[in-house]
Formats: sequence, C-alpha cells, structure tokens
Amino acid sequence: MGHWGIFQEMTTIFNRAPVPISVRFDGMEVSIPPGKFIIPKVAVPYARKQNPIMGTGQFLNPTASGYDSLIVDMEGKHKALAVPLTPQEWADHREAPSALDISQIEDEKGVKLKVGRQRPRPVMANSFEAREGASMTGHDEDVTHEGGV
Repeated sequence: MGHWGIFQEMTTIFNRAPVPISVRFDGMEVSIPPGKFIIPKVAVPYARKQNPIMGTGQFLNPTASGYDSLIVDMEGKHKALAVPLTPQEWADHREAPSALDISQIEDEKGVKLKVGRQRPRPVMANSFEAREGASMTGHDEDVTHEGGV
C-alpha cells in the first residue's frame, strides 16, 4: 500500500467499516483504516464509488448518488453518517450479493421477485474441449504423468 502524492487540497473522510478498506486513485492503492483519515479532496468521489454499502443502492437510480458508501466526507452534507456500522449493518453488507437493493426488483405486473442464492449449475465442456475430447474435470484419462502417477 502506498501513500498519496502531493495534492493542494486535502480533506477528512470517515471509514464506517470495522476493517481497513482500500481506495485506488491516481495509480496508487491506499488502505484506509476505520475511523477518520485524510485524503486528497479530489479522491473523495472515487473512494465513495469504490466502497458502496452492499444492498443499499436504489434500483431505479443505480448511479453513485443512489447508494450509501462506507466512506463519508466529513466536510460534505452527509457528515451525520460518520458513525461506524453496527455489527448487524456490517453483516448485511457482507451478505448482500449486489450493491443494489435487489428486494426492490419487480416483474412487469408489479409483483416483487424473490431473489436468492441459486444452486450452482454443472459446468459444461466448451466446444474446444468437446472437439479435443477433454473430460469434464479438466483432466484427460489417457495422459500419463512422469513418475507413474
């Protein structure tokens, strides 16, 4: 992890996560510890966009302004949110499959769709593997390895 370069304007942000999070800006990746931290003012929108609180995005407004972020600009209008996430909020963030709040998804009749984790599907051989006779496990049975294995 590096340090920020030299920037004219710096600002204080607040990391709401209970763990350090990373922010990439200007070719540098910096670890932001929980709590207050100083970064270049120009990097704040990038830090917010890179660290959404999963499951908080508005389905009809998927832009950066449509979701909550783990990063709070202490000089911005959301500085009242500069408190650590509760253990339940952190657990919800970790379990959400998307930045968007998928509970808002409706079908064309206005019925809420049930979205959940699905069972994984079996992997099918692609056309190249099928032509070459490769097995589904990725190993060819007729290949002999050195050492008799």
